[in-house]
Amino acid sequence: MIVAYEFNYLNENALIAHFLLFYARKSALEFCLKKEASLISLFVRGGEDEILKFSDEAMPLIPNSIFLAKSSVRVVDEGGAEAKALKFNGMFEDASSGDLSKFLEDEISNAHSAAKFNNFTPRVMKEYLARAEPSQNEFGIISGASVLHEGKFEAVNRENFARLLEFCRINLFHAQQVQIKRGGATFTLKADVDFSADFLIAAGVGALDGIFVSDEKSKIALAAFEKPLISLKTNAIFRKNHENAPKFFDVKLAGDIFVFALGRALASDGIYFLSAKCESAAQKDKIFKVAPLQNGFLIVQNEDFLSGSASSYLKNSNDKNSALFALTCREKGVLNDSKKRVLRCFLGVDTNDEIAIYGESSKKILLKFNLPRSFDELKAQICADEIGAKLLENFSAKFSVNAAKIDEILKSANAGFHSIFSVAAQLIWGRDAAFLMAAAEDFAGGKGVRLDFCTDERGCVQADKILRSAMSYALAGANEKLFAFGFFDSLGYFLSDLADERKEDFDVLIFGGAMFSGRKFADLMLKLCKNFDASFSDSFALQAR
Repeated sequence: MIVAYEFNYLNENALIAHFLLFYARKSALEFCLKKEASLISLFVRGGEDEILKFSDEAMPLIPNSIFLAKSSVRVVDEGGAEAKALKFNGMFEDASSGDLSKFLEDEISNAHSAAKFNNFTPRVMKEYLARAEPSQNEFGIISGASVLHEGKFEAVNRENFARLLEFCRINLFHAQQVQIKRGGATFTLKADVDFSADFLIAAGVGALDGIFVSDEKSKIALAAFEKPLISLKTNAIFRKNHENAPKFFDVKLAGDIFVFALGRALASDGIYFLSAKCESAAQKDKIFKVAPLQNGFLIVQNEDFLSGSASSYLKNSNDKNSALFALTCREKGVLNDSKKRVLRCFLGVDTNDEIAIYGESSKKILLKFNLPRSFDELKAQICADEIGAKLLENFSAKFSVNAAKIDEILKSANAGFHSIFSVAAQLIWGRDAAFLMAAAEDFAGGKGVRLDFCTDERGCVQADKILRSAMSYALAGANEKLFAFGFFDSLGYFLSDLADERKEDFDVLIFGGAMFSGRKFADLMLKLCKNFDASFSDSFALQAR
């Protein structure tokens, strides 16, 4: 009997292949492992009872992954052509290179990708819950954590695990901080919920509902092997009892078995969350982060879970956002067909946007930005006609306009929509673009107010027209969330109309940039562009940070 276990795994790091190989080698079955593009298949041959035993014992230990799009099991016809072509030699065959490679061994030995091997797995958790002792994961690692103890960081191992666990538990229980180093980053941990921290670590998915609104898809993502960071909405009851609680906050589950055990120990003391503060903002920007979409997951940040070759390419690139775009083109198979033209829609945060069509040896920019560099310049554009002058007069009479703050934003503005949204948020609410993005994400409806997104005869986005229409809605008393979502809704329709106008000029549409980090805007763009071959990267970050 031959059975095929098939996994559509959307990351060239092929980590799931290692788990399949690990358990196939532990079994008494004949097997072969094949990789063809994103499809990784384990074929096993043996008696029916042996294969059923393998399915029952080994398959539940294969961790779920953010990058696992689909898995299936099928029986292979032993007399068919497929079965005859299989080589049951216990090797890993990578069809992309055409030979029996040491792909996984090379990946595991690659220093650039070491962080992705530290997480605990179903097998490790099962053994810890049974014996309260740590064990090695399938990569031979017990823990990637080090604890600051007696003035120096002490790496967690089997011998000191219980001692360091008790040290951390006692200190945290008595409201003391502890420091843990993991994957090159240092985190300061405090017991309970502190929203001045960078993120929360929940003791388990069961703890989430006390603070957050979390659907099943978010919980599945949080529990995946990669243990991503996810931005969740705080629930109404919690916000009512905690006036200063934010609407959204980043949360994750423990990825390291030591931190998992620590959370479990504290939960028995009635403490269900740890607050984590990173040593620097740059460290938080490197933590693997996703956003659940209607179909699949949006990779917001990813440095750890890349292949060795992709990590090296990014590290050695001067323009990392262009490097991410090139890697995404390779991921989508664009580089295999030189005739394919790509529309890149990159909407960045703290960097310039790019909406351009890339051909085999050409680039055509579709949108340009020529933002005013001062409040006076913006005011002159708005007041270029009598209607605009009267609008600004009425707006200034009702709203407090902080000209100095808008001046500051415009002087350092990037060429992109995020800078326009920054000015709008300050002009209307006296807040920043992050407030606008959070309010839009909090909107429960499907349609916002329609703002005037347009270009002039040179193809430059007219920021003054967007702001004029925004001021009109503000004077009309538009609902805050409806209004905020209107910025993204209007931008989405503007961009999809632009794509429709140029549909004969491109074959593939690739989105990128941190402006898409909110799930509502990302889902909206995919919906509006469903008639195109449009997508985000399956494995690379939206933007280099």
